[in-house]
Amino acid sequence: MDTVSIKIWLLKNGYTQKKIAQDIGIIPQTVWKTINGRENNRQVLAWLERHGALKEAVGHE
Repeated sequence: MDTVSIKIWLLKNGYTQKKIAQDIGIIPQTVWKTINGRENNRQVLAWLERHGALKEAVGHE
């Protein structure tokens, strides 16, 4: 997972880490830690995959 590509995707698509956290009912720090590779939260990864963020990130690795 390419952190920079995911952050760029979030900006381009108008999403914030706070919005992701609200959507799935967790704290924003968990989203940050997952995007930055410090945690492996399945809910965050599923949200990113469902919204197409991981497809773009994988294409840049």
